[in-house]
Amino acid sequence: MRVARYFLLSLFVLATSASAQSPADEALRDFDFVVDSLRTDYAGFPDKTAGDKLATFEADVVRYRALVAEHPDKLFDTMWDLLGWFKDGPLAFDSGPSQPPPAPPSADEAAKERTLAETGRFVPIEEGTAKKIKALRVPQGIWETLDGTYRVAVVPDPENRTQFVGIILASLAPSWTPGQVKFNLTQSPDGKWQSTFRFRNHDEKQGEARFQAKASLMEFDSISSLWKRIWPEPAVTIDRIVPSKDFFLRALSPETLWLRLPNFKNGNRETIEKLLSENSQKLATTPNLLIDLRNNSGGSDASYAELMKWICSRSIYSIGVEFRVSKRNADLYETLANAPDFPESFRPMINSLVSNMRVQPTAKWATTGERPFSIQTCPDIRANPRRVAIIITGAGSSGDQFVLDARQSRKVTTFGGNSAGIIDYSNQLQTLTPSGKYLFKWSSSRSMRLPDEPIDGVGIAPDIRVAAETDDPVGYVQQWLEKQVG
Repeated sequence: MRVARYFLLSLFVLATSASAQSPADEALRDFDFVVDSLRTDYAGFPDKTAGDKLATFEADVVRYRALVAEHPDKLFDTMWDLLGWFKDGPLAFDSGPSQPPPAPPSADEAAKERTLAETGRFVPIEEGTAKKIKALRVPQGIWETLDGTYRVAVVPDPENRTQFVGIILASLAPSWTPGQVKFNLTQSPDGKWQSTFRFRNHDEKQGEARFQAKASLMEFDSISSLWKRIWPEPAVTIDRIVPSKDFFLRALSPETLWLRLPNFKNGNRETIEKLLSENSQKLATTPNLLIDLRNNSGGSDASYAELMKWICSRSIYSIGVEFRVSKRNADLYETLANAPDFPESFRPMINSLVSNMRVQPTAKWATTGERPFSIQTCPDIRANPRRVAIIITGAGSSGDQFVLDARQSRKVTTFGGNSAGIIDYSNQLQTLTPSGKYLFKWSSSRSMRLPDEPIDGVGIAPDIRVAAETDDPVGYVQQWLEKQVG
């Protein structure tokens, strides 16, 4: 049974003491702390260092430790390089709460940005003027970055009518000002669009620009920069193409509802349950439900418990996990169970886990119960929704687990690309390093599916694959749902 089926492990920090020491000594102390925790607490360590891999890891430790000793200011990047060796998403080394916020630009840096805003090629144009230009065709129009930093008019180049220029209309970056040319576009004989893109510091990079979703989205492949068209009105709304960061439930038609779930964070459990409660009448009377799980970043399995009641058609079987036994893991779980806001109904399970760890400190693994699997019954099979489609592309952690659970329902069909595959090692714990400057995060459990059925790095394949270049994946799945009979 996965602990994360019920809650997201919050930040619980074991206090550490740090005395005045040199930068190198402080950095090495943090480095050694993380390496020790990897060896003793991280659930993936035994599997990922099996056989000859352990010698490779230990050689890397020696090399990276020498680098930190010589360049303590490179500890952060060095730790990420070392953790990258394991290829495990939950492993992380982040700034702690004591780290100061990024310093504002210096006077010299600010002056340089103001100078950049006065240089380069200018093609002055007003937004209203851009909208009056006749013979609109790709890529003409008004475009904006997804984060709203830049807004441009893309118009034929006055100096070369076979090309197009992206002219700044508005910019939140002080190094760019209205009228400056942000990028150039030229269509080659094979129909592809070649681009010259200018960064915030005005450095240039050549590449290719691609248009997606009936020219509603533009991507510069050389820098992975996405732009949405805001005029003329895009043929496909942006959140159908780029997964929204917002939770919502919308009617796509009288027959189909669209539920967007960007994550399953414990703090958003109430948001999800409120959406379901407020729309319970619609759910009960609408035959099709499309669950948009694209790039769901996971969190707590408890966040989707209420949703499972709407989509289950039979009991759900889940393979359990086993926890790496260590003093630090036991201490953190004990702290978790004693937290005032910890769900009372789950205390016995965690207390049992901690007890198992304490009683058998020399054991390698411990569980929360006697069975290596759990069964979630479905006593109330609801008439609607009758058909449930889930777009699973990139959904990870608890997103992966939701897919594993939900696909057992006879109502469910999965679509898109593979899920993210970040689930074999789970139940992330975290603690401060001795300096107090950084947070080390690791997975404390591994799935009992291993080694026979690994998912990490592969993901869960959909029942029906939807090509990544599909103009409107939401519309594609909606059409499939509404063509089904019965």
